[in-house]
Amino acid sequence: MITNLCNSDTVSRDFTDAMAAIHSDRVACVPGSFNNRALVRIPLDSSRVNLIVSAGGFGAPFPDSMVTCDGMADASVIGGKFAAPSAYDIYEAAKYINSDKGYLLIYNNFMGDCLNNDLAKELMEIDGLKSTLIPYNDDCLSVDPTAPREERTGLLGQHFGIRIAALMAREGADLETLTSVINTVRSRTSSMNVSFDEENRLIELGRGISGEPARVIYSDQFSLDYAAEKVYEFLLKDLSPKEDETIYMLVNRPFNANYEDTYIFANAMLKYSQNRIPIRRVSPGNYSRHYNYYGFGVSMLCCPNDLTKYLQEQCCTTAYIF
Repeated sequence: MITNLCNSDTVSRDFTDAMAAIHSDRVACVPGSFNNRALVRIPLDSSRVNLIVSAGGFGAPFPDSMVTCDGMADASVIGGKFAAPSAYDIYEAAKYINSDKGYLLIYNNFMGDCLNNDLAKELMEIDGLKSTLIPYNDDCLSVDPTAPREERTGLLGQHFGIRIAALMAREGADLETLTSVINTVRSRTSSMNVSFDEENRLIELGRGISGEPARVIYSDQFSLDYAAEKVYEFLLKDLSPKEDETIYMLVNRPFNANYEDTYIFANAMLKYSQNRIPIRRVSPGNYSRHYNYYGFGVSMLCCPNDLTKYLQEQCCTTAYIF
């Protein structure tokens, strides 16, 4: 299967250039950045806190959706193939925006992403730029379920945090408030991959993006409805929703899964939840290039009710309408 006809050494730079050219009314490349892998929204607004999202290595889901649509991130930085985004690109994006209100650095909790965002923060501090780190650790099966949450890696849940933070920042929330709120949102988000082994009629939970084996396997039934119930119950147990919280969900489709099945699977969870704790809204995503198997990435947010106003209006990205 051909996955890319571009030069693997330059594809992420070429992609960033292409995004800036095609969406020239919305985004621009950071001039002279270290790797030319940083996109910023235009026009810039340096009068408030800005959100810089690190989208992982090239091929990570939706780096464009985080910055090209209204009401999401202010800058998006991607890495090279199989490489985390550069600290210098993150730093140079912040320096180019030049906000004295500070920056929220949002990324998934992988070692390379953590190291580079930590270094970016140090570089920003030298120039007097304030920032806080938000490493998303929503993948509940990336480690043993008994392990501390801090050891989990991230999946798709940061989309919720980015949306809420972006709208709060546009209202004028300061960096301290945003950091506190998004850390709460992060702690109330849980995600997992569900995959289907058709040959052996198995439903697998927790299979990793780099070939890590599933942590939970069901062999008694093999259907989208059954998988939807198991995923919903597992995430529900992980988060234990409170009375003052509302459930939102994202379902992402890797390129090996049918478009139709994504909606059928999402609807199965929606219907099942009506007899448990109802889902307020479930949003099917259109694509992801990360998973080379048939299945879905699923994220649940138990949103504190005082924050649901930030999720009332649908947000249209190239990946989701959520």
